[in-house]
Amino acid sequence: MTLKRFVMVLLTGVVVVASVCLPSLAASQKYGGTLIYSSQNEFPLPDPQRYTGSAQREEMAPVYSTLFQYTDEGTVVNDLALTFEVVNPTLYKVTLRTDVQFHDGTPLRASDVVYSFNRILDPETGAQLRSQLSVLDKVVAEGDYTVLFYLKAAVPPVWFREICAQIEAPILSEKWMDAHPDWDYTEQNGSGPFIWEKFVYGVKAVLKRNPNYYRFDEEGNRLPYLDGIEFVGYTDPPLRVAAIMAGDLDCNEHVAWEYLDDFVADPDTVVDLPEEAFMDITFNVGVPPFDNKLVRQAIAYAIDREAVAQLAFYGYATPIYGGILGYQPWSWAYDPATRDRFEYNPEKAKELLAQAGYPNGFKTEILTSADDKMHIDTSTVIVENLKAIGCDVTIRLEEWGRRVASGNNGDYTFAISGTGAKMLDPDWLAGYFYGGLGGYYHCPANWDFPEMDQLLDKARVTLDQEERKNLYWQWDELMVDECPEIFLVYRQSGGVRQEWVHGFQSFPGGLETASTEGLENTWLDETCPRK
Repeated sequence: MTLKRFVMVLLTGVVVVASVCLPSLAASQKYGGTLIYSSQNEFPLPDPQRYTGSAQREEMAPVYSTLFQYTDEGTVVNDLALTFEVVNPTLYKVTLRTDVQFHDGTPLRASDVVYSFNRILDPETGAQLRSQLSVLDKVVAEGDYTVLFYLKAAVPPVWFREICAQIEAPILSEKWMDAHPDWDYTEQNGSGPFIWEKFVYGVKAVLKRNPNYYRFDEEGNRLPYLDGIEFVGYTDPPLRVAAIMAGDLDCNEHVAWEYLDDFVADPDTVVDLPEEAFMDITFNVGVPPFDNKLVRQAIAYAIDREAVAQLAFYGYATPIYGGILGYQPWSWAYDPATRDRFEYNPEKAKELLAQAGYPNGFKTEILTSADDKMHIDTSTVIVENLKAIGCDVTIRLEEWGRRVASGNNGDYTFAISGTGAKMLDPDWLAGYFYGGLGGYYHCPANWDFPEMDQLLDKARVTLDQEERKNLYWQWDELMVDECPEIFLVYRQSGGVRQEWVHGFQSFPGGLETASTEGLENTWLDETCPRK
């Protein structure tokens, strides 16, 4: 592939394919085989209604079903929902499929949907979608297959469908949950295309084909095609790359950026390069020195985003010098006015520190995942940048699970994070930055700014899209001014899969971590060593 063609592919976001596609095969030839899917993190033991990182989303998506789901084109379609009706502006009616059962054989009923949404709304669950779904007044079962959603205020129906398509909105079995009061997550009971079979902590999660799955392909053949999936965590990038090159892995969430050029040139692999996730700094705004807005603004001027893009991501990243909505051209809430609000300006950073009462800088530590080279490399740049303005910063490394716990508990001064929007509607912001969330590692610790929360709440219940856009723009302006979070770069994911993997692709926009929902359509050809 020529450099010119490669650059054109990157700009258009098209999948880089360095091989010739095989002709279509009979359905019988698609069945069978075990797909090995890897991540840069160890796969955790998750509560499916909580969010602990992309690895958790990837392993949960094939196990559980939701009322609606994304397609690989980013549109929202029915999943468990057979029909969706707007009875009136504050009442939605969902009719369920009648052919769905949980993996333990229990039929899925409307009462399970009611249970699942009530569990999300329970503060004890710690569900990520609680703040967004707080618009619900009550959820009522009407018979076995009809669910009524009563709303406190009217919301855009398209928003409701998308929020219910989130992987963190799975439908759980009330009967099974009642039988597991001390659930430790080593067992899972969904209704998705794959059954949770075994979990080996720190090694892998093993899924097997659900023979009673309710979906069929266009020719009437029951999905999924695969016999099983193994989710394997490789925290060491060279080992993960070696496993891909040896054919021991079929799909990889993303390859360390220093190896991407090699895989793009490899005729035996397919590379996805969506610009789907961003890196950011999260502050604990309740402790010095970051309880001072001027200090946070100083950091925003002190960080050389180009250095982050080059040193941590080998050029596969776009610097962010402003509000996050200013760097999402795929969103209808795209806000170009908040682009380039900052610049790399160490002298400006020193001036702000002096105004804040820190003319000689300060000493602190940055919480960083020990399992992610991109986090370590990004923190390394930050440490050097802050040293240039008189600050003494050390890197505090913690393995991913502990790092998440420290973030949830507010046990840090500032931290490096990385995530993506996870939904196309700009209400994704409330899932990360709503002050009322509390105890969530992506939300700045001790963050309490009612005016910003009110803007998010109002936008959610505003039906006119232009009015909603204006509210999100106001929020974005306040975010840039207050700086409880500083956005650094948008990174390209660099997902890699073998040539023998078919029917799988990364979802667009900020939906990349939902891509494993498409594994029900994935199949392996005969060249795969595991078929």
